[in-house]
Amino acid sequence: MKFFVIINGSLLLHSCSYGTYIGETFTPLTETIEVCTTPPEQVDLFFEGEKIDFDYVKIGLIQVEGTMDTPQKELITKLKKGAQSKCADAIIGIKKVYQTREKGLLFTDVKPEVYSSEVFYGVAVRKR
Repeated sequence: MKFFVIINGSLLLHSCSYGTYIGETFTPLTETIEVCTTPPEQVDLFFEGEKIDFDYVKIGLIQVEGTMDTPQKELITKLKKGAQSKCADAIIGIKKVYQTREKGLLFTDVKPEVYSSEVFYGVAVRKR
């Protein structure tokens, strides 16, 4: 019974927290959203200023937003997996910026903690 109470309390506290997750956003750039049945095995990354020497079709804008201590490697992996799930085999124009975020618990008088997180974003594309 104690175990059940501890688990429920932990779930309740976790569900009332904010600013402690990696945010992922995808904005389609096409009228129709294609269901990806065969994702590419690899997603190539091209950062802002790098030469793009292939033709492509834009699929969407993709962004990942880290937490206070998210390693860059994890953010890049999530960026690639997000693009892969949309059948994109490359992300072009990737930029890194910093964003101010807050983390804390809802419905408490405890002041939230403000921190700066890394954000990576770019355009998910399919090579022709």
